[in-house]
Amino acid sequence: MLGLGIRAMNEILKRFLKTRVRPIMVPFVKAYIRYFPIDASKRPVWKLLAPFLEFASHEFAASTFFQAYMTGNTHDIIDRYIYYFGVWEPNLTAFIGRRLAPGDVFVDIGANTGYYTLWGARLVGAEGSVIAVEASPTIFQILNNHLVQNGVTNVRAVNVAASNRPGKVRLYRGPEWNRGGSTIIGDDLSLLEGEVPALPLQTILQPEEVRRTRFVKIDVEGAEWLVAEGMAPLFAYGRKDLEVVIEVSPKCLAAVGHSANEIVDLFDAAGFHTYELSNDYSFESYLPPRTVSSPIRVRGPIHKQTDIVFSRIDAEEL
Repeated sequence: MLGLGIRAMNEILKRFLKTRVRPIMVPFVKAYIRYFPIDASKRPVWKLLAPFLEFASHEFAASTFFQAYMTGNTHDIIDRYIYYFGVWEPNLTAFIGRRLAPGDVFVDIGANTGYYTLWGARLVGAEGSVIAVEASPTIFQILNNHLVQNGVTNVRAVNVAASNRPGKVRLYRGPEWNRGGSTIIGDDLSLLEGEVPALPLQTILQPEEVRRTRFVKIDVEGAEWLVAEGMAPLFAYGRKDLEVVIEVSPKCLAAVGHSANEIVDLFDAAGFHTYELSNDYSFESYLPPRTVSSPIRVRGPIHKQTDIVFSRIDAEEL
């Protein structure tokens, strides 16, 4: 009986902490991590509290480090990092920041709720433009809301799946903790969101956008080969300094009969060199002092999920 009583008390305590204490702690920790002036204290504080906060469901409105306003829920992995740290994928964020300039065109394929779209819109300015491509109608609505909330006028948002030919494809939802996992590469266990139109990039982009595109980001959860196949006009008629970053998943590509090295060969034939940009998704890597890595030249086969940068620059590091 005593054991049952202790277990019952433990459950009551856990419920109290989750329902009453955690909602107060979440914004407090966010403010501490972002704004407290002594960086050395942040790692031990985060290490102590992270297990308690990691999967908390907390609706929020917060700004990114570049002062874009975004809403979300900390149960989602991308939202969680944006809320606590104001940044997502620091290495890629920094690289895009070095590549885009006022007047450029940025193409964001797999735009999700718009973090990179908003970042690109800030970088290219009023004379530039962003084409944000998002397949999920549900996520696309959030993306549009963020554009309106931020008063962004240099973004053209397109609710289609980028592919290698026109048609319709089935779109499957990502897990509840990662809405960015939405994909057209699903299986019997995947949750179907519905059928969505699919178009190749050469159809999505207008001729002037093709000529002016400086940077393309592709994050399509396994459909990388289909998108890459539809990029031929960019190779032929686009800028000579065009650069492309693709999140490559060899496992997902193998499921549809392709490989990461086929994508490398496709870009190699168009005169691009291959670089790997590491991404560390541990919370510790987001805490100060934070170091930023640059893309490093790849000289062998790609066997793991990673961000691959394709550039016509021939160097060891970009």
